[in-house]
Amino acid sequence: MKDEEKEIDESISIKIEKEHKRLARLTEKCKNFPTDGNIWQVIAKYGWRRRGWMDFAYPAIGRGSIVPSDWCGFGCTLMSQKALSLATFEGYDGRGTQDLFICWNKWYPAGVRIACVPHTVCDHVKRKSSQDTKEDPEIIHYRAYHEDDERYRGHLRIKKQQWIE
Repeated sequence: MKDEEKEIDESISIKIEKEHKRLARLTEKCKNFPTDGNIWQVIAKYGWRRRGWMDFAYPAIGRGSIVPSDWCGFGCTLMSQKALSLATFEGYDGRGTQDLFICWNKWYPAGVRIACVPHTVCDHVKRKSSQDTKEDPEIIHYRAYHEDDERYRGHLRIKKQQWIE
C-alpha cells in the first residue's frame, strides 16, 4: 500500500506541475491581448453603445469566456468555501441589494475576487414592488435567452413574462 501511495503522490505531482505550466503559458498569451479597460473606460474611449460594449472591452470574447468583475448577482453564483463562509449579512441595513453588500463589504476586504461568464443564461424572479403598475403580476419572471437575429446573434437578452407556478 505504501508503494501504491508513492505512485499516486508522484502521479498527482506530475499532473499539478503540468497544470501550473499550462496556466503560465495561458497567462503569457493573455498578456498579448490586453482589455481596453473597464466599462467606464470603454465608454469614455468609444462612446456609449446600447449593444456590444463587451466586444470593445474584450475583443473576440466568446461564449464560455471568463472575465473579472467587481460585483455579481447571487441568482446563479458558484463560490468557494471561503466565499460562502464570508457571505453573512451582519451589518446589512436593508439598503441596496444583498449581493452588492456581500461583494463589497465581505468579499472585497477579505481578498475574494469575482469573475463571471457573461454569456451564461440565468433567469431571475422578482416580487412586485409598491412602485410597479397595477398591470404587473405579483411575481415576475425575467427569462434570459440568446438573440437569434443575425445582427445580434448570441447577445444575451431578457424577456419579462408572468410567473407560472
